[in-house]
Amino acid sequence: MRANLWKARVLIDAGYDCFFNLLDLASHLWRKDILDEEKIELKKKVRSNLIKLNSSFGLMPNPDTKEMDIVDEKTLSLVMSLPKGQELLAKCLEKGVLPHPSAVAIFPYALSEIVLKPGSFHLNDPSVQKETRLLQSLLALVNLRQPSLTPDALIISLDKVVSGKSSAPLRERLSAHLRAEVMHALMTRGSQVCGSNKNWAAKEASFIQALSST
Repeated sequence: MRANLWKARVLIDAGYDCFFNLLDLASHLWRKDILDEEKIELKKKVRSNLIKLNSSFGLMPNPDTKEMDIVDEKTLSLVMSLPKGQELLAKCLEKGVLPHPSAVAIFPYALSEIVLKPGSFHLNDPSVQKETRLLQSLLALVNLRQPSLTPDALIISLDKVVSGKSSAPLRERLSAHLRAEVMHALMTRGSQVCGSNKNWAAKEASFIQALSST
């Protein structure tokens, strides 16, 4: 337990370092008086920090797509086990620091990490506030139309919510308003994008059945 807490803090601190570095690098890249040589060096630093930021969330390079879109669930789970880690992911999504392919890849796993845990209604609790901020960021990603979440991301998201192990029934876990709002948006977007997909239809039926179970 203590070792995992230490690992989570190391990952989150590394992620924050990259996050702030990328914001600073972006401000320099927007300068009107920037020289070509300086721009090349800054872009190299951006790429390096993006790779490190992705890694802090458990995102690894895909040899086929060359994108950082393979997720190490254990690493992501460690980061999201702490409210500070959830806040970091929310900030990266809000600022657009995390590239869209990475955001799409991480979405199903981030959503399930939240939804598989019992909800809390103590709105003044800092951990609830961090979860709320992340859910708002995830909701914005679902509602984004161009570029949009991929059909695979939508199907995987629904599958992980339905099939993931939890100590509480699905209905209870979705009783918190914003959780329910994100799931409603996911179901709506999934029906639009994956309406004719048999895998989506099967997951949708499983979700409805799980929701009606006590």
